Amino acid sequence: GANVTATSLTMQATATEMRARADSNVFGIGILGGGAGASASAVVSGSVNAQVGPADGAGASQNTTLTLSSGLSLTATNTKSLADADAIVGAGGVFAGLAGFNVTATASNSTKAYLGASVVVTDASSVAIIASAANLASATASAGSGGFVAKQSGISTATTSPTIKAFIGSSSNITARGLINVKAESVAAEGDAKSEAYGGGAVQAGAPKAVVNTNPTVLAFLGANSQVTTDGSVVIRAESRSDGTGQQLSDFIQSTNVSADTIELQQHGLSDGDTVTYDPNGNSAIVMSNGTALGTLAGDREYAVIVDTENRVLLGRTFNAGTVIDSTNLFSSVAGVDPGTEVIRF
Repeated sequence: GANVTATSLTMQATATEMRARADSNVFGIGILGGGAGASASAVVSGSVNAQVGPADGAGASQNTTLTLSSGLSLTATNTKSLADADAIVGAGGVFAGLAGFNVTATASNSTKAYLGASVVVTDASSVAIIASAANLASATASAGSGGFVAKQSGISTATTSPTIKAFIGSSSNITARGLINVKAESVAAEGDAKSEAYGGGAVQAGAPKAVVNTNPTVLAFLGANSQVTTDGSVVIRAESRSDGTGQQLSDFIQSTNVSADTIELQQHGLSDGDTVTYDPNGNSAIVMSNGTALGTLAGDREYAVIVDTENRVLLGRTFNAGTVIDSTNLFSSVAGVDPGTEVIRF
């Protein structure tokens, strides 16, 4: 046991990012048959603990005593744990191509904030015991084969099984003047599995699988025979949430580049030829220019897009300039050039 007398006591344990990544690329080619198999496994496992007193599950032969005039704060935070496994496998042969894979990604961290068994806290103004964690697992595989018989098979498995605990241990005695807050939260326990198969042959077979397992354990509690006394409130809370971990997306234009004719749209997800509707949203319309002003984009009008990057598009449509059209046919949607009237329809 230990005796501590202080104004306040703060303990923080923080893991900013815990990451494991595995990649496997395998290709096999043979005259009669080509076979190739790939496996990749990424595992994140570890612990982030903020504690006073004996370890979780251990008893105490003597009490640990804290005498405080202000607050007690124990915080354990795992900001992000990411297990990421990828595999690409290809095989080919004149008669047969056989490609298989086994890809696993597992995030199984432990995050705990607690007072161990037989801890005595006296006269604290407040007590905060908080454990928080986000765990992500991603498993991706692609298999391709070719031959008279083409077969792809395998499984991608993403598993998140973290443990997040916040508690006051057994036989502890806590006396406070204000809020006692014991909180365990899983901010995210997210799994993403993807299996793809490509092949060509007179006989095509294959059954790739993608499996996601999410099983977080989130516990907040008072141990057996513990005693809590306060003039304020006691809050014991365990939460398992699914907060977004990626960039917040929107339909708003981020910026424009007049010289390059591009519009910045974060992660737009568009393809060449898709249509969008332009809405100035109460702002000044985008000015078109080739060195001099050519007017502005028309609001509430549909425009075709040409993809520049995943975050940038141009307005317009690609077409074969050798395609001849009749511009007098107002009901035609064919893109091309009418050389007789010098009209380009796009």
